[in-house]
Amino acid sequence: MTVVSISLNETLLEKLEEIEEEQGFSGRSEVMRTAIRNFIDDRKELDELEGEASAVMTVNYEHDTGLDTHRFQDLIKSQLHSHDMEGDCLQVFILEGSLEDIVDMKQSLEAERNVTDVDISV
Repeated sequence: MTVVSISLNETLLEKLEEIEEEQGFSGRSEVMRTAIRNFIDDRKELDELEGEASAVMTVNYEHDTGLDTHRFQDLIKSQLHSHDMEGDCLQVFILEGSLEDIVDMKQSLEAERNVTDVDISV
């Protein structure tokens, strides 16, 4: 098996270790393998979506870092910005357009370093 090193901030490491203990994983690597398998399954489901739709997307990201959504303006029909209980940003988008474009927006935002969570409901 190949060894891969990753960097985690303290918050993610704490959450990883909580999951490891609570769910009885044999170690951090097993938690990460499970998370990666779940991520792959989620991506596969998203890739199978077709057609036009309305969707709600929520994005959590670090305060004062900004979010680059300009190239998705044609999808965004409305948006709301707020702060969560820890002071980070919560952005809610109402989207309309092709599911391919909506999935592209989700995946692009997930790849941004300052983004901690992206969820969509179609």
